[in-house]
Amino acid sequence: MSPQDMLEWIKASPFVPFEVELTTGERLQVRHPEHLLLGKTACFLFAYDGDFYEDVHHIGLLHIVKVTRLRNGRAKRRTRKSKDSS
Repeated sequence: MSPQDMLEWIKASPFVPFEVELTTGERLQVRHPEHLLLGKTACFLFAYDGDFYEDVHHIGLLHIVKVTRLRNGRAKRRTRKSKDSS
């Protein structure tokens, strides 16, 4: 992902929380634009638990393979229809 692409997500007005999926399969949530510090090739993501930070992740932008908008605190997922339903 390019820094310009990530900047569009961060500066969206109004901001919409999102989730990034990494090449490792790990998924991290960005709930506020100030939780992400963006550089040209990498970013720092601060994971919060309430009022205190729980962890900090150093992420190379090339390792972000997917960005998904969060709705109601969860990533939007496609649901599968069963073969029996019409």
